[in-house]
Amino acid sequence: MFDLVVLGSGVAGLAIADAAAQNGVTCAILDFEPLVGFASVRNQGWLHSGALYASGHSSGRASTVELCRRGWQAFHDLQSGLGEKLLSEEPSLMVFKDARRLEYVLENLRHHKMMAVPFDHRQLEVAEPILTPGVFTGGILTSDVSFDGPKILNGLARRAHARGAVFFALKRSALLQMRMERIGSCWRILADDFNVDAANVVLASGVLTPTLSKRLLDYELAGTIWKATVLALDCAAVAKIVTIREEATSSMTVAPCPGGITVNLGDLDDRSDKFDDHTIPGSDERNILTTLSDYAGGLASFLPARGRFYTCQKYDPPEDVGRGRRDYFVEPIQENVYVAYPGKFTQALIAADDLISRLTFQGRTLTRIDSESTCWSYKHPSTEAFELRILADAGEFIQQPLRSADKGDSYCPSQ
Repeated sequence: MFDLVVLGSGVAGLAIADAAAQNGVTCAILDFEPLVGFASVRNQGWLHSGALYASGHSSGRASTVELCRRGWQAFHDLQSGLGEKLLSEEPSLMVFKDARRLEYVLENLRHHKMMAVPFDHRQLEVAEPILTPGVFTGGILTSDVSFDGPKILNGLARRAHARGAVFFALKRSALLQMRMERIGSCWRILADDFNVDAANVVLASGVLTPTLSKRLLDYELAGTIWKATVLALDCAAVAKIVTIREEATSSMTVAPCPGGITVNLGDLDDRSDKFDDHTIPGSDERNILTTLSDYAGGLASFLPARGRFYTCQKYDPPEDVGRGRRDYFVEPIQENVYVAYPGKFTQALIAADDLISRLTFQGRTLTRIDSESTCWSYKHPSTEAFELRILADAGEFIQQPLRSADKGDSYCPSQ
């Protein structure tokens, strides 16, 4: 019998487990083999300080700015608490073609009291060599930084386990048979020959959360699931996050990650909902790479390189009064059953603290438990020559160069 069972071992689930363990709450985390963080290691490793949303980005609100600001500080505190290097010290860089848009964003950032250091085009070409010379008017340094997602997840898992959290790995086939039953004042979760009882249950399973809420509780969770296309390359082309704020791309972002870089394609991925890993048409690959080279011509010196496109699924909870679609979402859906979705990786720790403050334990004395458990290994999909899992479907990443659909050889936009 546990005070809390969490379904999901991404950053949301592990942050909840860690917060629970810190508060003496007996906690079990359930996930499915292989033990991975799904979307938590498919993102770009971008710790938002709120600058993107303070700049006037359409997907955020004033509440999003403040939540990201708090989350940014929480992850810096986590880094101090774990005694490990989790976060980069390199500030992020926004770049602009339009001088008026640059001034508009600069004014917004200063209004929200965000770090905002302007660069003119001459400083920009020195600061970030991958950018195509002569294209951009200037840029702004912000306090957003990159982070090592796998190291953060491992750190949270180790600390939660050391404080008594228990991890259970189930076969993926168990997802289809999993069910929940109300037993007195508690919940029982059953899957195959496994069962566990809990006073509280949290669905923290990312894009699977709406499916689980419907399957386990017949509860229709509103919101939207969508995809973003990401290009991963095993080249160390940037040391900081570079966001291209231009009309044709919206917010195309190049970011460093363990072993390489990732490129979130912004509005270039407007067909992403039709794509899955390994199924992006060659013509789309070629067009995307050609457009990328228009803005980041310096990448050509790093190509050809091993890499590939992959899709990252995301869930936007329903917007509500005072809450934006990038704000964290923690809501009860049945008695002592909650849904937790961090909105942004940055908000996972503060969302976890909010959730723990809402739990009830029928007046019982909270006690710790001890159990042996294996600490899981999380890897980013651009590292280790792609010898790792496609986390959406547990397939394999395959080491291969980017190829032109026409030539069939290593593709380099400068050719």
